[in-house]
Amino acid sequence: MFEKVKRQAGMSFMLLAGLSAGAANVYADSDFFNGERHRPPRYLEAEFGFTTDQTCVRSLPQAPGTVSIDPDTRQLLVDAQIVDMSGYGVMTFSRDGTMTLEQAAAGELNKASLTSGDFPIQTGFSPYCEGTYELKKDNLVSVAFNCVIDVPAQGATIHAGPVYADGYLARGGRGMTLNLQQNIQTLTVELPGTSIEFQRMCLQRFALEKIK
Repeated sequence: MFEKVKRQAGMSFMLLAGLSAGAANVYADSDFFNGERHRPPRYLEAEFGFTTDQTCVRSLPQAPGTVSIDPDTRQLLVDAQIVDMSGYGVMTFSRDGTMTLEQAAAGELNKASLTSGDFPIQTGFSPYCEGTYELKKDNLVSVAFNCVIDVPAQGATIHAGPVYADGYLARGGRGMTLNLQQNIQTLTVELPGTSIEFQRMCLQRFALEKIK
């Protein structure tokens, strides 16, 4: 009788574990290959709504191709500004290891624009980003992507990247946090008849909540 109860309890536990894994939409290939155990790759298949806050040191506009920040020491080579940005959108993760950021909107606060007549807050930034992700041991997530940002009010298109961030997928797969790596990003701004370029280093955090 005791053995029967143990078997039933074990079956119930396995069923609950399977339901939990399905709810998280986290997938792994078979644990065995040619009879040998191996560490399987893991995948996400989900959409996450996110909010984000960012603080950047951004160079003043330069001619395209100008190195504004030393890539080795991160020393400023031209004058710069501090710019804050906040926004929201949707990140979609697919089983093939790709991800997108879309349905997004953002605004920025330029802390150097504090003179009478300035417009310190600019809104209307609409980014779309594509890249890849990796789901590692202990639910560590790494993403890498590049973005195209439309700014209709200024007739501008911004190409920004590369963006690298790391963080953790919450237990059950319902949420995720990502923190930006402090690499140098290049922003090429295409305006009617001309283009300019910025480089920046940022602190940024994404807070994601599963929506699908």
